[in-house]
Amino acid sequence: MFKRTVFALAISAVLGTAQAAPVCQPSAYNVWLDVSGSMMLPQENGSAESDDGKDVPKIAHAKVFLKKLAQANQGESETGIFTVAPFTIQQEPAKLSAEEYARLLDEKIPENLESVGRMTWLGERAKAQLSREKHLVLVTDGDFSKWKQDSKVPAKKAFDVFRAGGGKLTVLSLAGNDEEVARLHEVFGESDIVDLVSVLRDVRQTDQVVERILDRRCTPAEAPVLELQGINFDFDKATLTSGSSRILDEALNVIRLQYAGRKMEIVGWTDSAGSDAYNGKLSLARAETVKRYFAGHGVDPERMTVRGAGKSFAYDNRTAHGRWMNRRVDIRFPEK
Repeated sequence: MFKRTVFALAISAVLGTAQAAPVCQPSAYNVWLDVSGSMMLPQENGSAESDDGKDVPKIAHAKVFLKKLAQANQGESETGIFTVAPFTIQQEPAKLSAEEYARLLDEKIPENLESVGRMTWLGERAKAQLSREKHLVLVTDGDFSKWKQDSKVPAKKAFDVFRAGGGKLTVLSLAGNDEEVARLHEVFGESDIVDLVSVLRDVRQTDQVVERILDRRCTPAEAPVLELQGINFDFDKATLTSGSSRILDEALNVIRLQYAGRKMEIVGWTDSAGSDAYNGKLSLARAETVKRYFAGHGVDPERMTVRGAGKSFAYDNRTAHGRWMNRRVDIRFPEK
């Protein structure tokens, strides 16, 4: 929670308070890389070239994009690296820095494997892993083999079951000809397929696909809290202790400087002594005391609501000091 405390001797510490920003967390995802023979070849249309004009294998383009994805993720969400044809676990899901992820890709995903006789297919281990996935990024050129298909897991059926179970799928296509594109559509349809070569030519498209995969979920920041400790109340009373006026005046300065015009919720608390019902009433009376003070010093009463929160356990009620700290008032500032 975004909190600042007004102490009797350290009031100036709150004057730099700023509004907390929403918290945005990328979704966890796993990457499946097709490392079949065709992925070790350049695309037939000649579009997969390096900066020096030389043809590069499709798998190299996959790694370029995945490094950009890891850079945007910044290790905030877990990701793993798996391969198909054959199925291997190269990295269990973990929070990896962009540098760690790039190193793993370069170390574990070669670009010069044999290109002949190595086909794209799914086996039982891949099927078992697929049943555990929730958010999958599959990089492939779409050349799923139908050779000896009776002994293999039907790719279309496996991924249909995955999506029917709520799994999220993004297929990054490195298909290099119409036949490969058609095979991809046969297995996955069209809605989940992204033409990776086209995307990599356009920075804006790259960023859009990266954000689509990361699917950041933002939660609003909790309302800022001004915790007033020093305007404490005597035991079993709602009257302010001596010296409280100076603390309240400094709190008013903070409100005027940083929260002018903002709605405020004034929340009263008690220590743990006594019944819940009694402390609910006492904490409300304390909040109303602070509201009256603020209203008497120019704060529009319409801006302020009050609430009695009852017993506080934020501080140790077993000690006299902890009980004193719990007998306080918080000022909360909901979103505008």
